[in-house]
Parts: sequence; structure tokens; C-alpha cells
Amino acid sequence: MVNFKRMFFYYIILVVFLPLTIQAAEKKWVYTVVEGDSLWSISQEYLEETAFYQKLQKLNGITYPKKLQPNTLIEVPMSWIKSYPTYATITAVSGKSTFFKQGETQVTKLGSILSFGDILTVDANSSVSLTLVDGSVLTLLEKSKLSFESLISYGKTGMSDTQLKLHQGKVETQAKKSKGPGSRLDISTASAISSVRGTVYRVAHSSQDHNSLIEVLEGEVEVNAQMQSEYIAKGFASKVAKGQVPSKPIMLLNAPRFISTKNRFEGEEVNFDWENVKDAIAYKVQISSNNTFTDIVWQQHQPQTVATLAKIVDGDYFIRVSALSLSNIEGFARSTSFSVNNKPLPPAISEVDSFFDAGTRELTWAYAKELSGSLLQIASDSNFDNVIILTNLSESSFIIPNTLPFGKYYWRVAGVDHKGRGPFSKGNDFLWQALLSPVQWNYQHKTDQLVVDWSALKVDESVQIQAADESDFMTNTQVFESVVKTLSIPIPNDRDIYIRSRVINKKLNVHGEWSDVKTISNNDDNALISFAFLALFILL
Repeated sequence: MVNFKRMFFYYIILVVFLPLTIQAAEKKWVYTVVEGDSLWSISQEYLEETAFYQKLQKLNGITYPKKLQPNTLIEVPMSWIKSYPTYATITAVSGKSTFFKQGETQVTKLGSILSFGDILTVDANSSVSLTLVDGSVLTLLEKSKLSFESLISYGKTGMSDTQLKLHQGKVETQAKKSKGPGSRLDISTASAISSVRGTVYRVAHSSQDHNSLIEVLEGEVEVNAQMQSEYIAKGFASKVAKGQVPSKPIMLLNAPRFISTKNRFEGEEVNFDWENVKDAIAYKVQISSNNTFTDIVWQQHQPQTVATLAKIVDGDYFIRVSALSLSNIEGFARSTSFSVNNKPLPPAISEVDSFFDAGTRELTWAYAKELSGSLLQIASDSNFDNVIILTNLSESSFIIPNTLPFGKYYWRVAGVDHKGRGPFSKGNDFLWQALLSPVQWNYQHKTDQLVVDWSALKVDESVQIQAADESDFMTNTQVFESVVKTLSIPIPNDRDIYIRSRVINKKLNVHGEWSDVKTISNNDDNALISFAFLALFILL
């Protein structure tokens, strides 16, 4: 016989206590009171109904709802908090991608808004980054497809509940730290669900073999599949096959170490190489315009440890390389910055050997119509580490200033257009020197020699004299050289000789011009008097 009294008793217990049990089990957000708060103002600001302030008072055992002490902690059930649908904003687009919204396919652009039910598809050699309302950033890589299952924001609490599904491809996530029990970011695949807050991680899924990968770079991620959870810490991954439980944590491969140190490429091929990573079967290379890699402009997978970046337009970039294991799990990545400057093309510069201070001293180069100017460098070394002259010019020539110290120099020119300067031309060298000044000299003609003396020479200078039987100095020519003030030259007694001289500087490897040719006649000693002075020309 049915005991109606007992059944009624159980019914009363359920009616009275079940709501309290559910309420006790419900997740609660904790609010910290600030100066001037009241339960009414808190309810008006954060709760679905202002009248909930009475429930708040009862739930938290508050005696004076209008006079709350600062730093008091107030528990608020999640079901009482204001909530509304929110959205994600496209913040970077590289290549081609589309999204399906309300029965229509649209091209993805910067600022595009995605909401519940939308499906985002990224083509090959492309990427898209989107930002959630809480500041979390997701980058969807090439050949990926992502649908938006739920996007909920909990008013001014800062909490948001985001549920996404990755149908194919890979998504890199930089999740913001949780702001309460309502904060959630779930990315599901056909094989698993990953739940996280405040973590940097990757989720990949193959629609062909239905395998999923979760790779954790920072923080911790909970992976759920077949009603079993696995917590994956930083530096580990989990592989999940459809219908299977998550694998135990698999250690990620180390980040490759770059060998290349060059970070500026001008008018040349862009190459990077790195050390081989143990157990790596391939490498993933990405180029981005920012150091967070939310705007990927180039990427590829390759077995080699060197990458040649073709057709990279001028600009500042970051390169990131990571190793892939036999299980196709991507390890830690290493990145570095670099810049490319190929335009405008460098002008062709003239070939010159030397300039004299008393002559023409003009450097010239080709000047293209599209240029707005030129940038000239003159340095004392071939590497242009010690630049002495750096000047912007509107013309295609430059006069070497007299104030430039004599010596050997190197020069090059870069074209300038509306975007800035391009790469420098190949450097050429020139010798900047002074025309050696002439000195006066005297001589004494003795029986078989000519004794010549002259004024003091400058440092590194010497006098060179040629004596010959013919005035063209092609027959029986003798060469004499001296750094002191006196030189004795043996001469024959039976015939005339011809003599000329010049000053040389061996350090600069320069010499002055030959003097006029003089004749020394051995038949008339008095004729020698007419040669009281022989002009010598010295090049400094």
C-alpha cells in the first residue's frame, strides 16, 4: 500500500531544499566591494535584475545592504549575472579567407565581425587573426576552418564564455587570464575538447585521419575525450585520435638555434639557417610583420635547416622556426627580427682611381627618374664601418672637399624615393692626394759624377732621378733614388747625358710628374752653370 504521508514529506523536502542545493552547487562570481558600493548599486551594475539585491543580502548574510565595508567579498551566482551575445573581430588578414554568415559567404577583411553560427575558412598560404572581447587572440593558419559555437559575455565582470570548433587545420591561441568562474575558452575538434584560460597553446585537427593535437607553450590545458581528461602542462602535447582517450603528455622538441646573425638584407637574397634539432623530421618557418605572429605573410614546411625567402617586399619582419617530430607535433619556436631593403635599385657609380687637389675631384653616378635624391657615403674602410662623409644629395655628383685629409677612401651611393633609401651600390675606392710640390736643387759637376743637392723633403717623400744617353730615356737608362739631401750620380766623360727627376711618396704610392729634360754636356763644363736650378715637381 502506498504511503501517501511519506511521499508528501519527501515532496516537501525536494521543493524546499533542492533549489538551495542547486544554488549551493552553482558556480559563483566573487565581487570585491569598493568605497560607495551598496547591494542595490552592485545589482544594478552587474545583475540581470536590480531586485536581486535582496537575494544577495540573504545569500551573503549582510545586515546593512546600504553601508558595505570596502574589500568585503560578495558571492554572486553566475545565473544572476547579466549576459549577452558577443563577437570576435578580425585584426589581421594575410592572403585569402572567407566567412559564412547568415547564408552568405563574405571576404574576410580587417574589422570584420564574427558572431555565433559563423564559419571562418582560410585558404592555402594565408592566415587570419581574430580578437575576442576579453582580449584573447587566435591566429588561424592556412587551410583551416573554424566555426563559432558560442560567444557570451557576462556584462561588466570581464568574464566571457567562448566555444569554438576547429573542423580542419591549426589555430594558435594566446588566451587571457581567467577573470572568474564564467571565463572559458573551449576549442573542440571531432576528437577532443581543450579548455583553457591564460595559456599560449596550439590546436590542430586533420579532417582526413581525424587526429587532433594540442601543444602547450605556456600554462596548462585540460584535454577531454571519451569522458576522460588529461592535463597538459607547458612543454608537452597530447595526441587524440577519434574515438580514443587523450594520449599521455608528449614532450615538445626544443626550439632551433639560429646560425645566421645577419638581420639586414639590402639588394641580396634573404637566407636564414639554424642548427639541426634532435629527433626533428622537418621544420616550420613563418614570417610575420609583428613579433606576436598574428600577421603571417609567408610560411612553409621543409626538411632543410636553411630557408631562402623569395619575393619578400621591403619592410621590417620577424622569422619564427619550430621543429616537427615524427608524430607531426610542433615543438617550441624561436624567432628573430630582420629587415629587407631592395628598392629602389642602387645607382651605377663611376670608376675612379685617384684625385688631385689641384685637378678634377668629382664623384658621379647614374640618376634614375623615379628617384627623389641620393645618399652618399665616403668611408676610410671597405666595410664602411668608419663613415667620414654621409650626405643627402638631389643631384648625381659630389665634389670632394679640400678639407678631406689625403689618403685612400671608399664610396658608395643609395637611391632615395618616396619610401626612403634603397640598398647601397657596390663600393668603389679612390686615392685622394695632393700634387707633389716642386723643390729647387743645385749641383756640382766633377770629372765623372754629378753631385746634386736639394731642399729638405717632406715625410715619406724621396727624389727619383733618371739619367740616359737619349732624351727619350729608352737607351742606357739609369735610375737613382734618395731620401737624403744629397745624391751623387756617375756620368760618362765621353758624351752628353740627359737627366730628369720627380718626387715620389711610397706610403701613398703616388709620384709627381717628371721634370723637363736637361742635357749635361761633358764637352763644355761652363755649360753646366746654366743649370743652376732644375725644377722638380712633387705630388703630395
